[in-house]
Amino acid sequence: MGIRGSRQSSFANLQARRAKSAFEIDWRKVKKDLVLAFFSHFFYKVIGFLVLMMLTRYLAKDEMGQFFFAASLATFFALITELGTNTYLIREVAGKPEKALSRFSEVISLRLPLFAFYLLILNGFIFIFKPFHQTLLLEFVNFIKHINRRFV
Repeated sequence: MGIRGSRQSSFANLQARRAKSAFEIDWRKVKKDLVLAFFSHFFYKVIGFLVLMMLTRYLAKDEMGQFFFAASLATFFALITELGTNTYLIREVAGKPEKALSRFSEVISLRLPLFAFYLLILNGFIFIFKPFHQTLLLEFVNFIKHINRRFV
């Protein structure tokens, strides 16, 4: 029973260690994920800085004002169209990955009407403040029709 008993006890110890390690954190994976997230955010910020640097070099003051107005308007309406669905989608998919497609379709079915509403409001702004830019809307609609014909 000496050798056999020691094998059984070492096997039991191994199983106990595996069960214990299942709840421990894999620090290598955490470190790799954090480094990847850091560099992706850093790259995003550097590209944004470079784009702004180029825009300030080549655009006049009034054109920069128009750019920032358009960017802030787009950001505001992007917040309205998202309505916290990013957080909802991440939570639900993390909790139940098998329901990811269902949750994604829920989010898309909420965002598409909100995006259509955003386009209506944006066109209202264009109609009221810049009526001569209405051709941009028609070009956008024609572009969407062209893409739809191409992929359908």
